[in-house]
Parts: sequence; C-alpha cells; structure tokens
Amino acid sequence: MWLIKRILVLCLAGYIPVIGYCQDFEIIYKEVTTVTHGLRHAVVLNDSTIIALGGHGWGSGSIIKSTDYGQSWVKTDVLHNLFQSTFVNDSVGYAVGEGATVMKTVDGGESWVYQNTSIISPAFQNRAVAFADENVGFVGPANGPGFAFLYTYDGGETWQNAEAGAVYGRGKIQVVDDSTVYSAGFGPQIYRSDNLGQSWGAILMPEDSGGAWDLHFFDRDTGLVLMRQFDMNCGNNHYLAKTVDAGITWTSQYFPCSYFSNLSFPSRNVGYATGAISASGTRFMWRTFDGGESWHEFEYPVGENASSGCIAMAIACVDADTCYMPTNCGNIVKMTNATEGALSAPRQPRESAQLKVYPNPNNGQFMIDLDLLNTDTGQLNIYSIDGRLVFQKQLGHSSQNHIDTSGLPSGTYILSLQHEENRYFAKFIKL
Repeated sequence: MWLIKRILVLCLAGYIPVIGYCQDFEIIYKEVTTVTHGLRHAVVLNDSTIIALGGHGWGSGSIIKSTDYGQSWVKTDVLHNLFQSTFVNDSVGYAVGEGATVMKTVDGGESWVYQNTSIISPAFQNRAVAFADENVGFVGPANGPGFAFLYTYDGGETWQNAEAGAVYGRGKIQVVDDSTVYSAGFGPQIYRSDNLGQSWGAILMPEDSGGAWDLHFFDRDTGLVLMRQFDMNCGNNHYLAKTVDAGITWTSQYFPCSYFSNLSFPSRNVGYATGAISASGTRFMWRTFDGGESWHEFEYPVGENASSGCIAMAIACVDADTCYMPTNCGNIVKMTNATEGALSAPRQPRESAQLKVYPNPNNGQFMIDLDLLNTDTGQLNIYSIDGRLVFQKQLGHSSQNHIDTSGLPSGTYILSLQHEENRYFAKFIKL
C-alpha cells in the first residue's frame, strides 16, 4: 500500500489544452492522516502547515495538523463531527460542527477549547464560520429547532443569536473587509451587512435560479454566488451569478445537469471548484483563469483505496499552484503545478473552442461540427485520458461528420483534429 503516492497527470504530448494544463497530484492516504472518518474542510496556515477536520455523522470527529507539507500529521480527537474552520492568523482559529460546537485555538491548532454556545440548542449543526479579526466572528447553524445565527464581538467569550430571520448562513459566510460581510443560507437570496453584523439586508438572486449554496466576493461590490436548483431529471442544475454592483444587477452562467461546489480563489483571477463524478467513476473539478468569467473541467484522483462515492469536500490553497483537497473517504489530495505556466504565458484564443462535439456526454455516437474551422477535412485521432491512441479516422469533405466510438469503454477522451499546420481539440465523455 502506498501511504503517499505521487501521480503525474500526463498532458498527452500537448494534446490537452481543452481539459487544462498539466497538474501533479499526491494522494495522502488516511493511513498517514490516521483518521477513520471523512474529512470535510481544510485551511492552509502557510506553505508547510495545513489543518483538516471532519468526523462521523452525528458522532465523534478529529482535527489533524501537518507542518511538513502533508508528509506527517498530528491528530486531536474531538467529541463531535466538524464541518468547517477558519484562522484569523497563524495562531488564532475556530472550528465548528455538530452539537452546536464551536472550538477555539490560540496556538495554531496544537490545542483546542470548547466555547459556550448554550444560547442555541445542541441539536444545531454549526456549518459555517468566519472571523473579521480576533474579536468579531460569525457562525451559521443549520437543522435545529427555531432560528440561529451566532455572532461574537469578544473572541468567542460570549456568543449571541441574531434577530430571528435577519440572516441565514448555513452555506457560506465571508468577511470581505473591515465592515462588509456576506452570507448564504441555501435560500433564494444572500445577506449583506455593512457594519460587521450589527444589521443585515437581504439581496434577492435572479428569479428561478435556485438556492444560494456558496459565494465568493473579491471586494464589497464584486462577487460570485453559486446557485443550486433541483432537477427531477438529472439531479441538479447550477447557476454562477456575478455582480459588480453589490447585488443590484446580476449576470449568470448556467451549468445544466452538473455539479459545482466549494468555490476557492487563491488569487483574483485563479479559482477552483469541485465537480461531479461521472458514471464511469471519473472525478472532475473546475478551474478559472479569468476571475470566474469562464470555467473548464479537468480530472483529479482520490486514491486507489477510495470508495466509489469518494470526492473532494473542500479546496484549500497555498497559492494558485498548490492546493489541498480533503475527501469524504479520509484521503487528502494535494495538487501542485495547477496552472503550469498558464498565467504568465500569453493568452491566445483557444483553437479547441472551435471544434464542436454533440451530444456531449454521449453513448459513443456523436457528431463533429467543423463549421467554424478553416477546413472540412483532416486526420481525427482520439486518445484515452492516459495518452493511448484508441481511434483514428480521416474526415472527408463535410462540415458535419458522424463518429462511432461505441466500442470504446466509458470514460473521458480527447479528440485531436490535424489539418496541415493546424490542430484543433475537444473533449468528450462516453457514458
């Protein structure tokens, strides 16, 4: 058994710009982290220090810490399953979870102290936490009797409950600056405070776009809100709504029948989110290089011992190139080389956007539309995700070509169309 395994994601000799750039992955197995449960969240204190947490549903949990880039971990067992953590600086941090739990550390996660949250029922699950400084903080509870949204102005010595119905925060709470706080509570609106939580106002999201599950604001006016809408045919649709005027107006990107969660922006331009598991067991995540204007999928591994439902539950980044992703099977995925020079390289229009494949995903039967290309002929090669050539065809003089790959197993494939000096790319998923 590999305890820490390094996986190089091959770039198919440059064939793969539509999926992304080359990334390296390391799987830190649960035998190294020593946890026996899923992990839900992680924070990065500096380039070598990571803290992750989780637990058994309505059972015990643990907090684990590494100071050597994830090579070894120290575990602190706790009474309840934990959902999220935040750190004000390298020393002071908070963790929240089931049983209305709020815990505090003042020594960088070496030791933790339970705080008094008896103002709400222990039936609540504290799901989200954010602090503006060592004194001012907020906690978003869920699934308890009545209303709860906790705040403190004395570093957690005392916690108060907000006015009933004023704000909900079970999805995400973000302190943007020294006065502005945003909160998402799974409803059709988000909440904003301009005075560090002394009062709140609701901001309605675009109509019929579902509930607000996550958000990220770059400043007090500009931000993204992730909306989730149930679809009886395929599970979920997601909208990524953007505002540049503090929610007065919105523009939306639509991701039908997809999964989109756990927004993380290590920089203004570079962001990540977790995606879905395909029918063949492939895990996907999303990446943007332009502040959320466009998103592209790429694959990530979770380990050889992972269960079929194992996925990343959060993304904690050191910088745009290095991120840690705790999973619900106890492994931690470390991603490095995440941008692979893409940010410093001149941004050229992607030829791959011109090669149209439909339907996608498909059952192996699909069409290629060459209308936007400067050719209607070329050599079509199809590669598996590990770089093997699995299909070839010479395309004739037609703007639309039918392709039959029904003999290939389910999975993700890369199409490369070569015509003279030009090469075009696309990705498709065979169900």
